[in-house]
Amino acid sequence: MKARTVRLWSMVHTWTSLISTVFLLLLCLTGLPLIFHHEIDELLGYAPSPKLMRARRVRRRKPSPTPRSPPIPAGCCNISPGTRTSPGS
Repeated sequence: MKARTVRLWSMVHTWTSLISTVFLLLLCLTGLPLIFHHEIDELLGYAPSPKLMRARRVRRRKPSPTPRSPPIPAGCCNISPGTRTSPGS
């Protein structure tokens, strides 16, 4: 590359970087309040204060019996471990 071409691309790179930086800085500055709006509201005193609730006494329930599956009827699954069936047989 010639020196003039390198200087031209350097100038293009510099200006496009500056324009991109300004755009990204604008996005960051406007996005931060949207992300941290709860924390900003707490710092400025705009956040609603949580209401204090009285503790309730929790009643424990009796544990329910574990459900059982129905028994498998005899002869429904006559597949031995080494037997394979192919489609169409």
